[in-house]
Amino acid sequence: MSLVRSNADKRLGYVAVDNRICVALSRARDGLYVVGNFHLFVEENATWKIIVDKIKETNLIGKGLPIMCPNHTDNQLICTNPNDFLKRPLGGCGLKCEFRLSCGHQCPSTCHISSHNSIICHKRCLKTYDDCEHQCQRVCHSPNECPPCNATVVLKMPNCEHTRDILCVMSKMNKLECAVRVPYTCPNGHQVQVRCSDLRNKELQDQLCSQPCDAILVNRLNI
Repeated sequence: MSLVRSNADKRLGYVAVDNRICVALSRARDGLYVVGNFHLFVEENATWKIIVDKIKETNLIGKGLPIMCPNHTDNQLICTNPNDFLKRPLGGCGLKCEFRLSCGHQCPSTCHISSHNSIICHKRCLKTYDDCEHQCQRVCHSPNECPPCNATVVLKMPNCEHTRDILCVMSKMNKLECAVRVPYTCPNGHQVQVRCSDLRNKELQDQLCSQPCDAILVNRLNI
């Protein structure tokens, strides 16, 4: 509340009327800041002198407007001119917010008065997958589930001694085939390179060699 009276003539006007003073100071529900020339009011009005003396006893009077955030009450700024408010552009206290977002990360902004519902978290997820020891490296995607693990692992192939660099999510599949090329000699003596897993697949035994057959056919037709 502004008292709107500060002049060389020391005129207080209706602000010096007791019932006006009562109305002005008794309507606030949660809190009240009064801005004015208290030196003038104390000198010219007995009621205001009593009020100001009571305020001084509780140390609730000063030369500026104190602002702080509810999270860091010890980081108070006393604003004595309009430019002081620019030091706290988000309405907080200038320190890191440190509020725990729904995703589990701390709010990356400085203290602010706006809701956290509009804050977008750009930190890495880093949640550990339930079925492996890796951490999700995607940008925070709460409340959506983590995508499949795309970390690269060295895996020994089943049924052979070969190893392969493979995505972790693929290593969890039941069917893994070794793609290492190995030499193979077909019954006709051709030497070719085939996939290791194909070499052990009985259904592909007649299809492994890609070379022309070159066999001479025998005419068994009876004339």
